[in-house]
Amino acid sequence: MKIEGRENLFIGQVQGCPVTASYMDDGQLYSAAMTWQEHTIETDGRDYINLFGSKSGGGCVGDIGINQWRIIRDLVQCDAIEQLTDLALAHQWIAPIDGYVPEDELPELVPAAPIVRAPLPTLEDFQRDSPRATAAAAAYVDQILALLREERAERQA
Repeated sequence: MKIEGRENLFIGQVQGCPVTASYMDDGQLYSAAMTWQEHTIETDGRDYINLFGSKSGGGCVGDIGINQWRIIRDLVQCDAIEQLTDLALAHQWIAPIDGYVPEDELPELVPAAPIVRAPLPTLEDFQRDSPRATAAAAAYVDQILALLREERAERQA
């Protein structure tokens, strides 16, 4: 996973184009990227090279346009892809995020205790003669009477 603050870090230049790197939270290179004639070229230095990524709106699946071929030819002739790959390989790792724990070392999650909720009131609870309604009403009346006694005592004092 990439995280903020570890993206677009300058790591060098290829043919006068700045190269930036993005790293995952374990410190491993996610991608090194450069912009060549308004096209983004990305690689991790190991497994892939993306010549016309989604940022530049092109595509390199199946047929390619003449302009894309010209860009590829120019990149090969000036050795830019090899230089980008070498730069990515030289910057494979940075320090991991403080507190980073690999997924296979995470502690096992313990399920939380179930939430116990009071039963929802039913229609019976609001009927005049139900035991719950009677008890709630009696408690409310007791609170009001206690407040009235306090006020009377304060007035008499």
